[in-house]
Amino acid sequence: QLGHADGEARFQRFLKTYPQHRKAPLAYYQLGNLYFTNQAFAKSIHYYLLVDQPQLDLETRQALQYALAYAYLSEKDFAQALQYFNSLKAQASRYRYAANYYAGYLAFRNEDYETALKDLMEASQNEHYQPVVPCLILQTYYKQKRFEELRISFHHVRRNIFVRIFVYLS
Repeated sequence: QLGHADGEARFQRFLKTYPQHRKAPLAYYQLGNLYFTNQAFAKSIHYYLLVDQPQLDLETRQALQYALAYAYLSEKDFAQALQYFNSLKAQASRYRYAANYYAGYLAFRNEDYETALKDLMEASQNEHYQPVVPCLILQTYYKQKRFEELRISFHHVRRNIFVRIFVYLS
């Protein structure tokens, strides 16, 4: 069990003794998840990279790719994070909107404003990102000196904020 003090050592012994076991890929994945949950992102990356991804089902593979992307982002390895987020953007998965949001943010950091705008617009279609995406979109328009779009978007954002406040108070 991973919850035991010697859980990692047990997993390592299992993997060394039975490297071809059908559950070996999942063992590395679970070790990565343990460290990810504890925000030890560098160690989670180490174990995630040991997973033989083609042996995983699609949903688990996508979860692994998202965790890798987020771990790289947390470790400030933005190029690697962007690579995984871009891969997830193209897939129909539950991580698509989050991948678009983070890829848009990273594109913005890289001053790739057209890509940032495209990714952020996609992320804004998900209700979880609707409260935060408009601010990044406004900043993107400003950086591009697209002041007319900035003005129109600002009024739209302001109107939506008032509607949310009204609904909340009702």
